[in-house]
Order: sequence, then structure tokens, then C-alpha cells
Amino acid sequence: MTTSKSAIAALIGGVFILGVGMMAFAESDRIGSDAQERTAFQKAAIGLAQAISSAESQSGGRAMSAEFEMEDGLGVFEVELLAADGSEIEVLINASTGQVMVDDNDKTKEKH
Repeated sequence: MTTSKSAIAALIGGVFILGVGMMAFAESDRIGSDAQERTAFQKAAIGLAQAISSAESQSGGRAMSAEFEMEDGLGVFEVELLAADGSEIEVLINASTGQVMVDDNDKTKEKH
């Protein structure tokens, strides 16, 4: 009995240590992502106001909210708009170029 209790205790301890290690790794990855996002924001060619203006001009809607985020390693402004018909539209603006990248259907199409 002692051997099986020791084995179970070792297994539980190993699972605990593995779980703690994975949480530490995930936190480290999140911190790295935050730093990458801040760096991309600082290097952005346009600001939030310009991104909102571009999204409103392109879609004809009015901005309800907007934020900067990383999308596939690229800094983008995600702008949520309300269309004239009451539907919600989501537009991604490339922070480096100011171009509209993705419409509400998530179809990549860099408009000029």
C-alpha cells in the first residue's frame, strides 16, 4: 500500500508542478504580447482618432468603440460602428498604413 500511496502522491505533486509551470509560461507570454502591442502602438503611423475617421468614412457608420490590438503580428485599430440601418459593423484599420483591412465579414481586402 505504501508504494501505491507514494506513487499517487508523486503523480499529484507532478501534476501540480506542471500546472504551476504552465501558468507561469502563459503569464510570461501575455506580458511579452503586451510589450509587443505597446511597441507597435508607439510606432503606428496613425492615431486612434484618424483610425475612427477612416472607418466612419469607409463604412458610412458612426463609431461606437475602438481599440488598438495585434492581429497576426500586425498593429491594427479595431473600430466598431453602427450603420444607418442599425446593424453593427466591425472594421480593422492597419495602424502602419491607415488602410481599411478587414470588413465585418472578416474578408481581408486592403482598400485604397
